Amino acid sequence: MKLIQVITQILQNTQFEDSTRSAASEVILALSSGMPAALRKTAETQSLLFPAFIGMLMEVEKDDAVWTETEEDADNIGKDPVSTATSSLSRLAEDLGGKTALACT
Repeated sequence: MKLIQVITQILQNTQFEDSTRSAASEVILALSSGMPAALRKTAETQSLLFPAFIGMLMEVEKDDAVWTETEEDADNIGKDPVSTATSSLSRLAEDLGGKTALACT
């Protein structure tokens, strides 16, 4: 599915603003809530989409001074990559089902 390929490229590109990457994830999440079977059957979900979200989880602040000043987003409603990935993976797992989510991770 070409849409997953395009969305994955946006998610992986750290040059885009966080809000752009978050909006791209919302496109996939709209599909997963409306058409979960189509995403389950698409190989790109496992090979591209989940790895892109896992990569976003690794985009942590490397400057200790900035990190200590940053408030933790306990509700996962932020637009930073880690919050976006955490929320997206949770919602994808809920929409696609536990078996699919486990196989993808």
